[in-house]
Amino acid sequence: MKPDKLRIVIRLVLAGLIFHLVLIQPNHPAAMTWEALLVLPLELPAVLLGLMVVGNGRLSTLIRIALVAVLTLIVVLKTADYVMFTSLNRGFNPVADLPLVASLVHLTAGSMGLAMASLAIVGSLVATVIVAAALWWASGVWTTISTKRATLRLAAIGTVLFTGIAIAEVGHAMRYWSLPI
Repeated sequence: MKPDKLRIVIRLVLAGLIFHLVLIQPNHPAAMTWEALLVLPLELPAVLLGLMVVGNGRLSTLIRIALVAVLTLIVVLKTADYVMFTSLNRGFNPVADLPLVASLVHLTAGSMGLAMASLAIVGSLVATVIVAAALWWASGVWTTISTKRATLRLAAIGTVLFTGIAIAEVGHAMRYWSLPI
């Protein structure tokens, strides 16, 4: 394999890995296992193929902004869930728990000191920005794939197919409907 092609493949694999890690992020301490790394999120093929289909352009930028915003929000909410399960043995409820953030800051400042609490808050914000930046880079890598028109058609069909499968599975898991298994 030529060095340029190898570089492209490595970038695609790294970008896919970023999406994989974001999509499999556990929201409960019991789900934090090495086996969780082997789970294939059903959304992953839909996201990667969809990014390949949209290509570069104004629409691509808007789709990437929306995707990065949604996935970053999911990371923040899963992290909040994880923290709540670890500390209070219950999930995070944005409506009920958001007012408790100020109490958490005061508790942290009282136990660790104001400087350490401030550092923890800044560190959390920086980590969130790093996640968003990594997702932006990864989405950009997948939108720059140039391929033949027939391959793009297959990718578009794959996007629709995998999106349908992911929606069907989520609806089944949330007991909105039942699937023949």
